[in-house]
Amino acid sequence: CLVGFWWLLPIRGDGARGERSEFGDSTTTDKTVGQHVAAHLRDSGLLALFAISFVLMSAFVSVYNYLPYRLLDAPFALSPAVVGLIFLAYLAGGFAAGVAGRLGDRLGQGRVLRVTVLISLLAILLTWPDQLAFVLGGLVLITAGFFGAHSSASADVRRRAVRGGAEALALYLSAYYAGNGIGGMV
Repeated sequence: CLVGFWWLLPIRGDGARGERSEFGDSTTTDKTVGQHVAAHLRDSGLLALFAISFVLMSAFVSVYNYLPYRLLDAPFALSPAVVGLIFLAYLAGGFAAGVAGRLGDRLGQGRVLRVTVLISLLAILLTWPDQLAFVLGGLVLITAGFFGAHSSASADVRRRAVRGGAEALALYLSAYYAGNGIGGMV
């Protein structure tokens, strides 16, 4: 698919592929893409954000993979239909992402990122007791913290990447989805 995509991507008159980037890069060639990626991989701040993306998504997917089994078993013994309703907690994530974005613009993305990660970590503790209200409350807070952190981290990637913003976000999302596919399984 990658080879097909690259082959089908239109080549502009200046030899660059694709359209003008929303990040302000005037040309995107194989060489500039490689230079941007290499520069991003040498930036310790961006590497930290990529790692945060991987770890956050790994933890988030692990919670949503594991928790249904716990809720189906004793002492909860909920029906599969009721357990399926836990995914309504995602609504808290959509709300939290918007709030985190607005707060990040005012207070700084790094500060909001630290707070939202802390919220997720503390919320995990709420899921330990065998009391449904605690487990569900913890899940809502984990979800809100995760989506708030993701919103802040991805905005911080855009801020840090002076050149090659598209490549920086691609690396961030690659780490994010690797956390989903690899970290969640592990």
